[in-house]
Amino acid sequence: MGQSQAGLPAEVRIIPVNGIGEVARGQDLARLIVEAAAAQGTPIESGDVVVVTQKVVSKAEGRLVALADVTPSPQAQELAARLDKDPRLVELVLRESRRIVRAERGGLITESRHGREGGICLPVARRPRRLGQGHPPQDKRPLRGRGSGHR
Repeated sequence: MGQSQAGLPAEVRIIPVNGIGEVARGQDLARLIVEAAAAQGTPIESGDVVVVTQKVVSKAEGRLVALADVTPSPQAQELAARLDKDPRLVELVLRESRRIVRAERGGLITESRHGREGGICLPVARRPRRLGQGHPPQDKRPLRGRGSGHR
C-alpha cells in the first residue's frame, strides 16, 4: 500500500476475517483472529488495525448473564420505563457504565467503564439478539468490562 504525502496510508481497506467459528469461554481470541486471517491469505501485518466486536470478546471472556438473575435497580427501572427498554438490560448497561451521556428518544448512550479512558457507547440493542450457534436462548447477554457496580 502506498503512502500519502502526510505519511499516512494512501488507502483504507476493510477485510473481514472468516473461519473463526463459534467462540467459547476461555478461547484465545487474539490467536483465533491471527490464525484465521493467515489461513484466508490476509495475514495481519505491522500497522494493521483490527476491529473486534464486543459480543465476541464477551463470549471469549465468559461474560454472559442470565436476564432472569438480574434485579433492576430503581434507576434502571425509571430509565427503562422512560426509554421503553427491558429494565434488566438497562441494569446491565448501568453496571458496566461510568456515566450516562444521554438517555432520550429510546436510546441510552453511556461512557463505558472498560479501559483507562472508557468509551462512548450505544449499548442497549433495539432488538434482543441471540448468542451462540445462531439461535441459543435469548436470556443471555454479553457484558463489557469487568465491573459490577454502576454510577
